[in-house]
Amino acid sequence: MSRRFSPWLLAAAGGLLLAASLGVILSLPQSAKSRSARANRNAPGSLHARDRVAREAFFLSRRGLNFGVPPGAYRAAIAQMRRQERKAVGSARLDATDSPQAAASLAWSALGPLPLINEIPAFGGISLGGALAGVTGRVTALVADPIVSGRMFVGTGDGGVWMRANATAAFVPIFDLEPTLSVGALALDTTTSPNPTLYVGSGEGNGSADSYYGEGVFVSSDLGNTWTQLGASNFAHASIASIAVDTTQTPRTIYAAVTYGSSANRADASWVEGDFSQDGLWRSGDGGESWIPYPAGTFGACPYFTSDPCPAESVVIDPASPTAVLVSILGAGVFRSSNSGFSWTPASLPNLSGGVGRVSVAAADGVAYAIVGAADGIEYAGFYKSANDGITWTQASVPSATLGSTTIDGSSSSNFSESFFD
Repeated sequence: MSRRFSPWLLAAAGGLLLAASLGVILSLPQSAKSRSARANRNAPGSLHARDRVAREAFFLSRRGLNFGVPPGAYRAAIAQMRRQERKAVGSARLDATDSPQAAASLAWSALGPLPLINEIPAFGGISLGGALAGVTGRVTALVADPIVSGRMFVGTGDGGVWMRANATAAFVPIFDLEPTLSVGALALDTTTSPNPTLYVGSGEGNGSADSYYGEGVFVSSDLGNTWTQLGASNFAHASIASIAVDTTQTPRTIYAAVTYGSSANRADASWVEGDFSQDGLWRSGDGGESWIPYPAGTFGACPYFTSDPCPAESVVIDPASPTAVLVSILGAGVFRSSNSGFSWTPASLPNLSGGVGRVSVAAADGVAYAIVGAADGIEYAGFYKSANDGITWTQASVPSATLGSTTIDGSSSSNFSESFFD
């Protein structure tokens, strides 16, 4: 996998995610909590969050500090590499025929991906055991094929998409020629033939300094041999945190939960690459050919921006009830639609106070789950279950785990929690 930092290593360096001496690092958009701060923010001539980010990005670019990859540069570099390989092979054949000494052919030495060797697992700076023989960079999305036993697709923070063909096969990269290797979401449509259709939401939507931006939605119907890019103009330099596909509709109805994507340089300065107006939930009724965003205000007031939507973090469809859609909006909570996204109602989560941060949702066979991050982005505010696809909810305990002698419990801000990211 990609040699990016793993979530454990990122947690161990949590301060790096929250501040930098140069640039803009956003873990969670900051709301104005005091009256004076709010007044200053809304005063004539004041800079809103998006304006401050734009100003910082401009200064960085003028200083030559913008190390972002230009549009299409990655694809062009791969194409040039292939041309060099073909030219070298042709030259070698010619020299072998016309000359007694054949020219050395162009050779490439693999630099990665390679496993991280002998890393000690840590969470919040606490060691959780002995060194591991080998681990990967962070995995951001995973989907298993229920039709072919053992077939699995994995998306990584900055290492593309990998496929395992069956339970005994090795994972192989299938996304390396696309214009981005940052992956935030995967969705699989198993109703198509002869292969399932794989959707990739590019850009890692995890809100950290090195959650790099993407270039839209990609779709493949031949197990990753070829890809079609969708929504490039809508989602350029944004990140897609979640994708849901209604496979009962033809063409498919697709939902994309979009959040901001960043770009970090070698000194770990970071700034938001996209525009905050791209954030929120988007819907396509024609299989991804065109996209319509839900406007600001659809899910209530955003505590971070005055006129832009809050980022969407998670969107799911229960296959057993495809008209029922659940979406989580950063800072606003969970919302449910019973009519394929044409109207929305807020979920009533019991005993929830103090606001919400990031929320993750899941649904299958009429049962839905939501784990709710606190507004401060540190601990978790609650864990909830619904037996009727999100109409009513009951509260359960926030999960905890004991690893070695350390208990990780997200119910307290002092218990190694990082709900905005993990």
